[in-house]
Amino acid sequence: MPTWNGKYENPFYHPVKGSVKSELSARASHYGKQVRGGVNQKAIEWSYGKTAYGHVTGKGAPALGFPGPKTMSDSQGNLTLYKSNLIPKLPLLMSMDVTNDGTIGSLLRGNFSFTYWPTISAGGFSMNGIDTAFFTPGKEVKMSWGWSYGGPACKQAFSGIISNFNWSFTADLSIAATVSIVSAATIAVGASGDQSTKSEEGEAAATADPLAVVFEGNNLASIIDADLGTGQEEGEEAANGQPPPPPPPPEGGAGVPDWAPELPGDIKYLAAGQTVSKYMDYVGIGWPYQESDGEEEEVEPKDPPPPPPESAAVKPFWYINVYSLVDFANKIIKKFEGQGGGVLGKVFTVEVEGNVTQKLPIQSAFPIDVIFPDPQVMGAYGECKPAYTDQFVVGGNEINIGSILVGTDYIKKTFKDFIQEKSADVFYKNLTSWFETLLKRINVASGEMYQLTPTLCEPPSNFDGNSDGALPKSILSIEDANLSKAQTDSVIPLKFTADIYRPLIKSVSISSKPPAPMAAAAYVQARGKGEGANIETKTGKGNGEGVAEIKQKLTEAVANFTKTGFNDSWCEAFRGNLSKLKKLEPDVNNAHWLNKALYPVDFSVTIDGVSGFRFGDVLSTNLVPASYLANGLVFVITKIEHKISGGMWETTLHTAARISMK
Repeated sequence: MPTWNGKYENPFYHPVKGSVKSELSARASHYGKQVRGGVNQKAIEWSYGKTAYGHVTGKGAPALGFPGPKTMSDSQGNLTLYKSNLIPKLPLLMSMDVTNDGTIGSLLRGNFSFTYWPTISAGGFSMNGIDTAFFTPGKEVKMSWGWSYGGPACKQAFSGIISNFNWSFTADLSIAATVSIVSAATIAVGASGDQSTKSEEGEAAATADPLAVVFEGNNLASIIDADLGTGQEEGEEAANGQPPPPPPPPEGGAGVPDWAPELPGDIKYLAAGQTVSKYMDYVGIGWPYQESDGEEEEVEPKDPPPPPPESAAVKPFWYINVYSLVDFANKIIKKFEGQGGGVLGKVFTVEVEGNVTQKLPIQSAFPIDVIFPDPQVMGAYGECKPAYTDQFVVGGNEINIGSILVGTDYIKKTFKDFIQEKSADVFYKNLTSWFETLLKRINVASGEMYQLTPTLCEPPSNFDGNSDGALPKSILSIEDANLSKAQTDSVIPLKFTADIYRPLIKSVSISSKPPAPMAAAAYVQARGKGEGANIETKTGKGNGEGVAEIKQKLTEAVANFTKTGFNDSWCEAFRGNLSKLKKLEPDVNNAHWLNKALYPVDFSVTIDGVSGFRFGDVLSTNLVPASYLANGLVFVITKIEHKISGGMWETTLHTAARISMK
């Protein structure tokens, strides 16, 4: 959960910080004031006394800073820079720029260029620590900049690590260099996958990774097999062509659970302390299930298949909740550190604790793979109501994301596929990508009403001027990108209007670049004879047409669940009806999946430099056509750029439109 200063904010949609609002308002009031207003007038100091500063510091080298005017010339304007006795002894910072990148703009990237005059002798030249501090990938560097006058929103800094550099000699034998740094969150791209190999005897052998850290048995699929006693599937052979070895015996725990549910909805808990691995908790649920007929598609229409039996056998299915999967990932990260500690666990962690999303009146379309374990609504299938909650429901309108159950068979499959696809990465596996794959199944099971995604969030202290000391820890937070009405209603946009901020604005641009499918749909509608021509279904129309029929089908499917059981055909039909319900649900004012939907209109504005804006900040402006505002348009910041050079600092805000779907 991306919680800093004791408060959670949705990373995709939140209000602008108060310090930024205050600073912009103060600047707007300063412009146009009379110059001769007396001593210590804020308007005079801001309008005429400010200048941009910038510093870059590394370990073991002189700090970099912008040159002042006296460095270049004397009081008569004569150039002094190239006089041998006046050649600067310190490196001169020439320019800085910082921008954000990544899923929610949390990956900061910075570049700085500087000039340095090394001391050259017959035996070579000395760089006075510049080479080790700024020309060594992986070294920590701090960039800071701001205005010589102003409050908290007039300064900014962030600490990062060097990613690349280049330097060369110029004609006057000075060194011109450019260095790129990235924030520590980029370390999150690498995490361990399957770090073990099997010997001919079938025992897991230790494998050393490039950092000389030993891993044993970190294959998630193997851990689940050992804990549940499932092993390899029938007909599957080991890598050496021999029959698979039996699962290892339990070591101080249950190991292989012997459980056969008798009634639909029976529950079995297997705590981590009772398992071989001691890593994860398991939940077993008994479901009435029918095996799908593999030859069903070949049956002629005149010879239909026999009807399903009146009842289906109850079979056990095992699940792991998202909490346990996140906890497992963090344990692997810690193990990656080895006994002596390292880097990854100090700057990166995965979190889902406390993250919530809207409670919906639906059930999972794929009960084998995903269960929403609310026994009253989302986890109830007719008379079959497993009594698993795990504090799933928060209040009456929200649920805990971490309590969603994911089937062990699906977890094993995605993990195995993940390792095969990433085999070229040798030992490093992208942890974010694996969570994306896992969470997509939850989204599909909800009819895409949820859009759960692993969201990389950097703490604000990494870029708000307070990043002194060690690199702050970044969070891979499991979030729902869809917004509820409660979230959007609680956010008051910052009014960035021309009448207030016109003196601050350097430039404004508006563009629309819709993706190809959306552009094609717009073309069809624009060429049609009337509103909605040639459009099969209108998302968010709100007329309720067809909704009652779809809800009736869903109700009947759930009611028959306990009697006849379910199979793949049941799942696909249920998912299709959920998708239709998503398109036609009339109550769009509260629709979780439609509220403040993204729209392909981008608004960018450049102003005098200011710090404190974040990805997800919400703005409103009258610098767009009135027809846009009539539809409840707001703009959410998606990218922030800072450029500092020549005593000036400019900030450019890039935004994407969100439009109300009322």
